Amino acid sequence: VSSDPSNPLEGQIWYNTTTGTLKGVPQLQAWSSSGALATTRYNMGSGVTPVTAGLVFGGTPGKQTATEEYNGTGWGSGGNLGTGRYILSGFGTQTAGLGAGGYASPSPGDKALVEEYNGTSWSEVNDLPAARRGAAGFGTQTAGAIAGGVPNLNTTLHYDGTNWTSGGNLPVGQDRTEGGGTGTLTAGFLAAGDNRTSFEYDGSSW
Repeated sequence: VSSDPSNPLEGQIWYNTTTGTLKGVPQLQAWSSSGALATTRYNMGSGVTPVTAGLVFGGTPGKQTATEEYNGTGWGSGGNLGTGRYILSGFGTQTAGLGAGGYASPSPGDKALVEEYNGTSWSEVNDLPAARRGAAGFGTQTAGAIAGGVPNLNTTLHYDGTNWTSGGNLPVGQDRTEGGGTGTLTAGFLAAGDNRTSFEYDGSSW
């Protein structure tokens, strides 16, 4: 633009051709500390919508079954997973969550197991078409998806609350594991993992 906007918005960036300068209005946000998990672990599944009603489950060391619920301030215990595992996918909410796949040695380590959470307890539902771990999850318990994962997958699976069906594949060469997922089935987002690129999903293609 030839002159600076009169009322720039937070996060907006522009190049002023008159002065030859790149300008912007920073979007300033910060993290703040909150209550610690009761169970020290990593590689767990999660359901994080909204932030005042979060959910984590599974993880390692070991094959964790513990579930913890977040209320915006601290964590409390929820019902245990039926099968302990880690590097599993998760999506949904604190009262309607889902944990899919994961790893639990001994062989066969990768799991196709899927469990749903109702806010109190977990119940086993239809398995994934094939075992996988480390896929990114997004969406709700009745309209969700997982994408990527091990072994070297670029596939996406949709979940309608009962059955799993195939969705759109990630672009060629974008098979990945342990990426972060967020959003809805028709407006999903996958970032990083073993790759720095990010993708948006419209419900059928990336």
